[in-house]
Amino acid sequence: MKKTVIAMAVAATLPVAAQADVTISGSVKTSYILGTKALDIDSDLDIAVEEMLANGMTAKAEVDFGDEGDSGKASLDGEFGTLTVGSKLDKDGAFQSGVLVPSTVASLYETSDSASTANAVHYSGSWAGMSIQAQVNASTTATGSTTKSDTNLTGGGTTAAAAVAGTSTTLHYTDAQESATQVAATYELNDITLGFARAGTNMTSKIGKTIQEGNVMGATYSFGDLSVGYGKASTANSPVVMAGYEVTYGDIALTANYYDRGTGVSNSTSGSASYTLDGLTIAIDYDSDKGASGSKGIAAGTKTSTITATYVSGDMTAKVGTKFDGSTDYSVALDLGNADLSLERDDSKAQTTAKYSVAF
Repeated sequence: MKKTVIAMAVAATLPVAAQADVTISGSVKTSYILGTKALDIDSDLDIAVEEMLANGMTAKAEVDFGDEGDSGKASLDGEFGTLTVGSKLDKDGAFQSGVLVPSTVASLYETSDSASTANAVHYSGSWAGMSIQAQVNASTTATGSTTKSDTNLTGGGTTAAAAVAGTSTTLHYTDAQESATQVAATYELNDITLGFARAGTNMTSKIGKTIQEGNVMGATYSFGDLSVGYGKASTANSPVVMAGYEVTYGDIALTANYYDRGTGVSNSTSGSASYTLDGLTIAIDYDSDKGASGSKGIAAGTKTSTITATYVSGDMTAKVGTKFDGSTDYSVALDLGNADLSLERDDSKAQTTAKYSVAF
C-alpha cells in the first residue's frame, strides 16, 4: 500500500513552531461471486498524526473509518515506555506477550482474522532485557469493533420482518465490552527467555476463547536451530513442554514442533517443508491436532495437512492448494501497483470470486 505523507503546520491548534506529520491511507476492496450476483464492497480510510513534543516525547493519534466500524486511539511515547488509550486493541494483548509456550493457554496457540478487540488502556516498556506490558479493558457501551463472521438472514434486511425475497444480509455485531485487567513481563538473558502473565479476571481472548483468571509462567532456550520451552498455567493440572526445530538448506526450509501437554491431554506435532526453484514454491504443512490450536470450526483431535504450489512471474502470482478437508483452491492474482486484481476458486464452497482493490 502506498501512503501519502503530508507534513503540515497546524497553527490553529498548536504553537507556531510545532509541526505534525499526517499520514493518510485507505483502500476500496470489491468482491463479486460469479453466478450469484453477490457483490461486496469494503472501504477503509485511515488518518495517523505524529508530533515530536518539546520535552522529547512523541504524541500520536490514529483514526480509522471503515465498513467494520470507526475507531481511534492516542498514544504517548517516551523513555518511560508507551501509553496507548483507544479502541480496537487486542482483548488479550498484554497477557499473550508473557506466554512463551503458546499451547500453555490453548486459545493463544494461533491468531485469527476475526480477532476480538476492546476499548482499553495499554502500557508497554523495556529496560535492560526486561519488558513489561499491562492493560485494562473497559466495560463501557462504546462501539468497539465489528466481526466478519456474523449472522445471515435469508431474504435480507436488518431484521426478519424487513426481509426482502431474493436477497440476503449479513449482520455485523459490535464486540461485547467486558472489564478485564492483565499484566505480563519477559526477561531475556543470552539465549534464555523467562515469561510471566496474569489475567486478573476471566476474559475473552482475541479468538473468542475464555482465559481463566490466573497466572502463566514459562521459559524458553534456543541453541542453534533447536529451541525448547516449558510453560505452566495455574489453572492447568500439568505443564506443557515443547521442542522446535527450524533450518534452511539452500532452497529447502524445514520446521518441526512438538507439544507435550501432560497426563490426560493429547500431545501434538506439527511441521512444514518448502522448496523454491525459479519462482515456483512447493509447501507442505501438517498438524496432528489442529483443533487444540484454537482454530475456529475445527474439532479437537483433527489432523490436518495441506499442500500448496505457488508460482510467481513478474506481477502475476498463481496458486493451487489442497486443504485438510480434501478440497482444492485455485487463484491467480495480478499486482498493478496500487491496484490488485484476482480470481479465486474455493472448491469446498463451489464458489468463484473476482476481486479488485485499490489502495493509497
